[in-house]
Amino acid sequence: MRFLVQSDMDWFASPYVQISLGALTALILFIFAIDNLSKEVVTTSSARVKQILSRAVHHRFLALSLGAVVTALVQSSAAVTIMTLLLVNAGVISFRNSLAILFGSNIGTTVTAQLALIDTQFIGAVILIVGAILRLIGGKLGSIAKPIFYFGFILFALQLLSLSLAPVSQDPRLLSLFVSVSSPLAAYGLSVLVTTLVQSSSVTTGVIVVLVASGILPFDTAIPMILGANLGSSTTALLASVKLDLFARRTGIANVLFNLTGSLLFLAIMPEFTTFVSSFGGSPAQQVANAHLIFNVGNSLLFLLVLPQFEKLILRIVPGSQEQILLVTQYLDPGRRMAQRQHRVRKELRRAARNAGKIFATCLPPWGTQSMHRVSLLEELNDYLDDQIMVYLSKNGEISKNIARERTSIRLLRISNTLEQIGDIGKDLLESIVKSIKRSHADEVKQLLSPALLLIKQQQELLNAVGDSLVKNSRSELFQLQSGLSLYLQRISVAYTEYIQNLSRVNSPQRTLLVDILSMLELSALKMRVICDLLSQSPQVRRRH
Repeated sequence: MRFLVQSDMDWFASPYVQISLGALTALILFIFAIDNLSKEVVTTSSARVKQILSRAVHHRFLALSLGAVVTALVQSSAAVTIMTLLLVNAGVISFRNSLAILFGSNIGTTVTAQLALIDTQFIGAVILIVGAILRLIGGKLGSIAKPIFYFGFILFALQLLSLSLAPVSQDPRLLSLFVSVSSPLAAYGLSVLVTTLVQSSSVTTGVIVVLVASGILPFDTAIPMILGANLGSSTTALLASVKLDLFARRTGIANVLFNLTGSLLFLAIMPEFTTFVSSFGGSPAQQVANAHLIFNVGNSLLFLLVLPQFEKLILRIVPGSQEQILLVTQYLDPGRRMAQRQHRVRKELRRAARNAGKIFATCLPPWGTQSMHRVSLLEELNDYLDDQIMVYLSKNGEISKNIARERTSIRLLRISNTLEQIGDIGKDLLESIVKSIKRSHADEVKQLLSPALLLIKQQQELLNAVGDSLVKNSRSELFQLQSGLSLYLQRISVAYTEYIQNLSRVNSPQRTLLVDILSMLELSALKMRVICDLLSQSPQVRRRH
C-alpha cells in the first residue's frame, strides 16, 4: 500500500506532469479570460456596437477599420463575425456591406499576438487589481470594471503560460515533440484543428507566440500555424450561419473562403513570406507576431480591392433568388418643401403596402422553414418605415406651418400606422398556420384552408392596389379599389357561410383554423377600407371628383 502511494507521489512529482498541469491551467485561465472579456464587451455595448457597424458599412475602408477596432476590443473575431451574421440576418446590413467588416475583424485578432510579446506579469496584475477595485466601488465605474478585470486577466494568464513552459526549452525530449511537426502543411492543419476546437484564433496565436518566445516552437513551424489559426476561427461563424437565411449563409461561406484562399496563398509563397518577415528584424517571437499582422492586413486589403468580384463568386457558390429585406428607407430624401416630402412619403407608403402584401403572399403554401423569418423581417421593416415617416414629416416643425399640409401629413401618418397594423395581422395569420402544421400536417392544414387560399392571394393584390392609389392619388383608381374591397368582403362572407354549412363534415380538431384565418383577412380588409376613406379626403382627389 505504501509502495502504491509512493508511486503515485512520484508520478505527480514528475517534472513533465508539473509542466503539463501548469501549462494547462494557464491555458484554461487564458481561454476563460478571453471568453469573458468578449461576453462583457458585447453585453455592455451590444446595441452601440451594432449601431456603429450598421452605420459604417456604406464605406468599405471605414467598415474594415471598425471591424478591426471592435474585434481588438472584444478579443474575438468569432464574436464580431457572428454579430455581423446576425445583423445580415436581421436586415440591418446587406451581404455586400458585411464583407469589409469580416476582413477587418481578422486584423483585430493580431492584438493578442502583440500582447503576448510584452512582459505582462506586472502590468496584467495591476490592471486585474484595478478592475477588482472598480467593481467594489460600483456605480458608473462598476460598469467598466469587468472588461478591465478580464483584460488584465488575459495579460496575467499569458505571462503565467510563458513561465510554466519555460522548463520545456531546456528539455530536448519535449522539444523534439514540437520540432516533429516540421512540415508546413502539417503545422497548418494542426493549427486549423486546434483553433476549431478552442473556437478562438486569439487563443491559438497567443499560445504560438509564447511557445516561440520560450524557445519551444521553431519559427519556420510557427508561421504556417499562424495561417491555419485564421482558417480555424471561421468555422464558428460557418456553423452559426447554417440555420440563418440565404444572405447570412453567404456571409458565413465568404468568411471561410476569404481565410482559406488567403492562408493557402501565403502558404504557397512561404519561403518568400518568411524572408520578408525576417527582414524587419526582431526576436523570433516578434517576427511571428509581425507575420500574423502582415498576413491579416495584406490579405484583408487584397480582398477589399477585389470586393465586387469576390461578391460575385460567393453568389455563384451560394445561389438563390431570394430578395434581401433591409431596414432602410428608399424615398425619404430631404426636400425643400413639405409638398415634396409628402410625395416622397406616398412612395414609401406604396412600398409599405407592397411589403404587407408580401407578408400575406408568404402565408400561401408551400410553407418553408424560412417563411416565418421572412415575414418577421417584412413586418419589422414596416415598423421601421412607420417610425421614419413620422420623423420625416415632422422634421424642423414643418408639419404645423400650414393647416392643409398638416391635415395631409396626419392622414399619411394614419395610413402608415394602419399599414403597419395590417402587416401585424399577416404575421399573426402565418403564426396560426405554423402552429397548426406543428400539431398536424401541412397537407391537412392546406386542405382545411383551401377556401381561404384564394382570398389570401387577393389580399396581396388589394394591398398592391392600395400602394398604387397612394402614389397616383386618382379618384378613378380609388373607386376601383373601393369596389374591389367591397367584393372581397362579400367573398369572405360567402366563405363563412360555406364553412358553417360544411362544419358537420369536418372531423379535424383544428376545424376552427379557417374561422381564425377568415377573421384576420376580414380585419385587414376593413383596415384597407379605412385607408380608402383617408385617401378620399385628399384635396386632390376631391378636386378630380
